[in-house]
Amino acid sequence: MKERQVRPPTEENDKEEETRRGIVSIPNIPTLTRTFSRIAKQHKFLTTTKACNKIRDLTSNAKTPLGGKNKHVVYQIPCGCDRCSYTGETDRMWESREKEHQDKVRLTLQDIADGNTQRAEERMNTGDGGLAKHSAVCDHQINWKGARIVGRERNTAQRKFLEGIETLKEKSKGKTPLNSYNNMEPWQPVIFEYLRTS
Repeated sequence: MKERQVRPPTEENDKEEETRRGIVSIPNIPTLTRTFSRIAKQHKFLTTTKACNKIRDLTSNAKTPLGGKNKHVVYQIPCGCDRCSYTGETDRMWESREKEHQDKVRLTLQDIADGNTQRAEERMNTGDGGLAKHSAVCDHQINWKGARIVGRERNTAQRKFLEGIETLKEKSKGKTPLNSYNNMEPWQPVIFEYLRTS
C-alpha cells in the first residue's frame, strides 16, 4: 500500500494563511460561484462550496406563494423618502413580523407626541428599532405598501447571510440601511464588486 506524502508547511503557505481575511461556504451555483470566488480571492477571502439540497429547492419553488403566511423569510421595508430601507429576517409568519414593526413605529410616534420620550427612546434603541427611530425624524411615512419578501431560507444561518447580502445590495443602490447589524459587512468589497460586474 502506497503511503500518502504530506508536504511540509512552507513559509509562503504560512504567510498566505496569515493574510487571509476569512472563509465562507456558499452554495455551488454554476453562474455565481466561480465569479464570486475569483472576486473573493482578490480581496483575500477563501470560499468553499457545498451541494444544495436539490429536492428541497425544487419543492419549495413549486409551492404556491403564501403571501403574509410565508415563514422563514428575508424582507425589506422602505421609507417613503426612498433614501432608507430596513432589511430583516424572521422564521415566523411575515404578516406577524410586519405588524410588530408597524406597532413599534406607531407606539413610538405616539409616545413622542405625548411627551413620553424615555419610553420612545427605549423602543427606538432596541435591536429592531431602526424603523421607529427613522420615522421619528423623517418627514415621510414608512412605505408599508412597498414592504416585500426578498428571499426565503429555512436555515437560520443562511437566512442571516441572505439578509446581509440584501442589506448590502440596498447600500450599493445608495440607500441607508436602518437595520442595526449586518454580519456581511466584512464582505462588502467582494459583494459590491460582484454586483458591479453582474
